[in-house]
Amino acid sequence: MTSGNPVTTTQRQAARGIRSGPTSTETAIVRLDAEAAELPVSIDSPFVVPYFLAHARPGQPARLPAIVGLDASHGRAELHRALLEFYAFSIRAGLEVGGFEPAAQRFVATGGGARSAFWRQLVSDTLGTAQTWHPAADAALGDAVLAACATQSVPVFDGAQWGAIGAAAPTMPFAGGQQIQSKRYERWLRLRDGLLKALNPG
Repeated sequence: MTSGNPVTTTQRQAARGIRSGPTSTETAIVRLDAEAAELPVSIDSPFVVPYFLAHARPGQPARLPAIVGLDASHGRAELHRALLEFYAFSIRAGLEVGGFEPAAQRFVATGGGARSAFWRQLVSDTLGTAQTWHPAADAALGDAVLAACATQSVPVFDGAQWGAIGAAAPTMPFAGGQQIQSKRYERWLRLRDGLLKALNPG
């Protein structure tokens, strides 16, 4: 089973439009986004599975996350997608453990990583809900807004106050992407739990 991605054209254009000059991290990431957006993703594409240090036993060496399903045909784009997807899966898993239905929540993307339309699309497809993105906002502003909301009951997410920052068009979940991401998420959960059990058999 494969699915297309609605941000492919945008990402390809962004990659071509990057300023000339020395290769930068920003340039490399945008190009990887463009390549990853064109991949025919299936249930068997590689996964990145975390290792939870909180479950480590005293004296155990630090362990790195596992990459599952990698073969000789895969390259940097597949690994890039799997790594970004891992964060989306972790968000969904955390919400579910906390008793929250992801699709019933409101999400506002912020920080440097939120500039990636491809990453935002992966998150929206995995959670099954839209995201708002404010290009002028950053993580520090987001923290301040949450603090004002929590301590002073300031309705910053309502009306024009938060919107005045200048929101871009929301990232909407894509039906084909949701379908494949739901299947991959269920497999990722099994891989995660299996890895945790194998590393901590007692």
